[in-house]
Amino acid sequence: MALPAAYRPGMGEPLTCRTRPSRSVRGPPLVPIAPIDTGTAAGKAFLDMPGVFAEFETNLRKERQAEGIAAAKARGVYKGRKAKIDAAVVRKLRYEEKLGPAEIA
Repeated sequence: MALPAAYRPGMGEPLTCRTRPSRSVRGPPLVPIAPIDTGTAAGKAFLDMPGVFAEFETNLRKERQAEGIAAAKARGVYKGRKAKIDAAVVRKLRYEEKLGPAEIA
């Protein structure tokens, strides 16, 4: 893929993947291969779409995970993490002995 004529070495990293602007980017600035005018509604939508699809995929993954957990709970297989401290002990320390959260921890 050819770089645009306006690109000069040292300007930053050429933007070859259209999903990259929607992800967290560290390092040199991105220089788009094709000009994208973010001043127009179409340009903004063009840059927003990869983020929309990434969020959609994340939500689908969360839904599938929740369905799997609910099915496992219904089978009695998934019981969650065991408590490390008894809630009754915490209540006693908090209200009877008047200790704060930091002291209880």
